[in-house]
Amino acid sequence: MGRGLGNSRGFTFIETVIALTVLAIGLLAVMAYLPVALDASRRASDMVKAAEIARAGFVWVRAAALESTGAVDSLDTGGGFIPVTREDGSDPFPGFPKLPGYGGFGIKITITPQDTSLAADLKDVDIEVRWSFRGRYLSETFSSRSARYNP
Repeated sequence: MGRGLGNSRGFTFIETVIALTVLAIGLLAVMAYLPVALDASRRASDMVKAAEIARAGFVWVRAAALESTGAVDSLDTGGGFIPVTREDGSDPFPGFPKLPGYGGFGIKITITPQDTSLAADLKDVDIEVRWSFRGRYLSETFSSRSARYNP
């Protein structure tokens, strides 16, 4: 025969409270890692921006070297960082590409001539990019070697 409502069995109030408590503890554990994940995401984004700034710096150095103006025979920003995006809209270096949205990043370019007894004019190019992250400065250095063939 049919079962009546009196014979049916469901969850008791205590079982429901225990299940919700376990669920809440699990959600809190997941939420505790959210700030860590957000910091890691922002830091990764900043590293990508630093690499893009360095790439723009290497392109600028290469273009200046090909012009043979002597502007990049040796360069040192004096140990200081030059803001990539300036408040007045000027370039950090003449002809440096515009990088909107990169406020807070600084660049330091050091070009060191190497032995010129070879047929190529060799230079070591070091680009250090610095930015602020959670109240402290982080930096990444990118290095390359530039060569111009002198027949």
